[in-house]
Amino acid sequence: MASRKSWRRGGGRRPRISTQWGTSATSRLSHFQTKQPRTAPRYKQPQEAGMVSSTGRANGEPMKLSTHFRREEFACPCGDCRASHDPVVDHTLIEILEDIRTHFNKPIAVTSAFRCYRHNQEVGGKPASQHLTGRAADIIVRSRPSEEVFAYVTERWPDEFGFGSYATFTHIDSRGTKARW
Repeated sequence: MASRKSWRRGGGRRPRISTQWGTSATSRLSHFQTKQPRTAPRYKQPQEAGMVSSTGRANGEPMKLSTHFRREEFACPCGDCRASHDPVVDHTLIEILEDIRTHFNKPIAVTSAFRCYRHNQEVGGKPASQHLTGRAADIIVRSRPSEEVFAYVTERWPDEFGFGSYATFTHIDSRGTKARW
């Protein structure tokens, strides 16, 4: 009688491993694939630390990122990219916007937030724009001039984040360093 491993050296027949689903790996794999419930949770790619995504909202209701902001407000306006339907937004940006909303006690309109690369080029955005990473928003605080909003945020956060004052809106971003324009 040949030893157990003699089949590896060419002696004798390879032993067949029998399982409840069959003897070959293919039959075991196909049995596993067909018998798994279709309701098994799908793998979700982990997000970068501090980023919020809304994937998986099953009931169709708008996902609230905070008390006053919904994810739709941060979507890319092009309508063709994934960010048009499922924008990724930095939670620090949301906290800054909530602080501004609380301070002025006025609604905030988000005029531009997450942008895909193509849309950023179309609107003349910078190649390294914070809008491309979900860390920026251009906002209008109802019945408040952009200069007043800019003055508040630069006083509130003198050594961090990026703020820009424009004629009709204020740029807010949650970059890790101070930037003003």
